[in-house]
Formats: sequence, structure tokens, C-alpha cells
Amino acid sequence: TMGDSKNRRQHGFESLGNILQETLKPYRSEFSDRLEQVIAKWPQIAGDTMSAHCSPFAVKEKKLFVKVDNASWMHHLQFFKNDLVAKVNAAMQTELVTDIHFKVKE
Repeated sequence: TMGDSKNRRQHGFESLGNILQETLKPYRSEFSDRLEQVIAKWPQIAGDTMSAHCSPFAVKEKKLFVKVDNASWMHHLQFFKNDLVAKVNAAMQTELVTDIHFKVKE
């Protein structure tokens, strides 16, 4: 009932979800800010032609995840992986990523 949840809050109990969200907030915003910066700089990083066929969508454990138009573009981009890693890190002025994972768009 409503009275119970009110009492629980008054006694200092908070849902684990709320606590985790608060705890992770600084990290999540740091990563989403970094990702937004990579997305914004992607045309300069990958060049106009490549960036027209792929776009970054996540950064996790020093891996950049990039959606690609189709399998042939995915194959083509494999040859530029190391170059793209270097360009992302140069653009971000830090070692943000050590690898790129390409995924064909659904």
C-alpha cells in the first residue's frame, strides 16, 4: 500500500535501481559525452565516403561499435580498422578505444 512505501522511504531505504543509477551517473555521462563527440567528429575521422556508410553507436571497454550499411562495406572497413582506431584516439586526444567492432545494420 501507499503508506508502506512512504514509511520505507522515511526509514532510509531506497531501491537498488535508484542507488545504482546515482552511482553510475558520472560514468554514464562521461561515456555518452565521449560517444557523442566521436559521432560528431565521425565525418572527419572516417572521411566523407566511409562515414556515409557507417556510424558509431556505442563505446564499451575500449571498443567502438560501428553500424555498417552491408557486408561488403563491413569487409572493406576491416582494412581500415587500425587506422580508424588511431584517428578516433587522435581526435579525442586520449586512448578512448583499442579496437573497433563492425556490425551490419538490421
